[in-house]
Amino acid sequence: MDEFVEYLSESKKALATTDFSKANVHIVMGNESCDLDSMISALALAYFHNKQNLKTSKTTLVLPVLNILSVELLLRTENCFVLDELKIDKNSLIFRDTINLEEIQKHGLLKLSIVDHHVLRDKDKFLQSSVVEVFDHRPKDTKAMWDSSKTYVNVAEVGSCATLVANEILKRNPHVINESLGSLLYDVITFDTIGFNPEADKVKELDITVSKQLENIIEKKDAVKRYKELWQAHNDVSHLSPKQLLSKDLKFINGLPIPGLPMLVRNYLNLPNVENHIESFCDEVDFTTVIIMGLSVIDNEVYRDIGIFAKGDKSLQNELVTKLRDSEDFCLEECRVHVPNVVYFKQNNVKKSRKHLLPILKTVLEK
Repeated sequence: MDEFVEYLSESKKALATTDFSKANVHIVMGNESCDLDSMISALALAYFHNKQNLKTSKTTLVLPVLNILSVELLLRTENCFVLDELKIDKNSLIFRDTINLEEIQKHGLLKLSIVDHHVLRDKDKFLQSSVVEVFDHRPKDTKAMWDSSKTYVNVAEVGSCATLVANEILKRNPHVINESLGSLLYDVITFDTIGFNPEADKVKELDITVSKQLENIIEKKDAVKRYKELWQAHNDVSHLSPKQLLSKDLKFINGLPIPGLPMLVRNYLNLPNVENHIESFCDEVDFTTVIIMGLSVIDNEVYRDIGIFAKGDKSLQNELVTKLRDSEDFCLEECRVHVPNVVYFKQNNVKKSRKHLLPILKTVLEK
């Protein structure tokens, strides 16, 4: 069995046999959206640390944790696609509901690496003192205060967090990256940069440098063709309800849910009973306002749009809409839609993604 695949399988088995009151544990955890980047970055970095421990004869148990419930993985269709390609058993992965982080934390033997985010959400604040390592590719949050003497922080605006993780491994121990892991890392960078498409303005110099190094390890891939395969898997959502689509790529900021859709919002709003599904989603996440961001790529042409829905009180919706109208960076064009309680914008600057929207939203939410 492939060493990387075997490591994932053995990690899950270790949960049942480890006495966490005595064992040194190092957990690597992605963000709450658990998109392809977050998942593979966590798996790759955990595997790297495990190999480093074996090299130095350390007895620390290193576990990758996907920061979602186990039942939610099937919503991440591109994640399942790459896992199935490598014959990685999805039941061998560790999720938030299959490990008790509170129990492990209380014994004082936990080290935590976080990837694809650099600020812990409120429900994870209890883990703050255990964080030893941070990798993220978002714009720096001014509230992120890490003690550099205790925590290694690598936050840089590149196309993919997997670029930062792969670069770290390539610098410190390149032999860790075998064909299967290298292929996964290359896939993520390809997907996040839209096939290294300069028009999308996501790819950075380090993304290209790292991907070229990975190409020396893996079987050669056509980046554009591979992106299309991954995008097709991402868009394979015929089995998902409109409500489930909102959870497929979901991030939060100060409690506000910001789903990313594998289609344009204007097309999503044409789905049957969509208003009821959005309202049900709001009830589930316990928030009455939601910002929905749509993305479509047709013949390498990128399209984006935004919808802001409010259930009941519209005060927050009005503040957010005003802020977006004043934002010149996104080049938003307000249009009428048939679904009640939705304010809709066509986004004419497609180079701006969700990570660029977060700082704008924070100015409203933190007032």
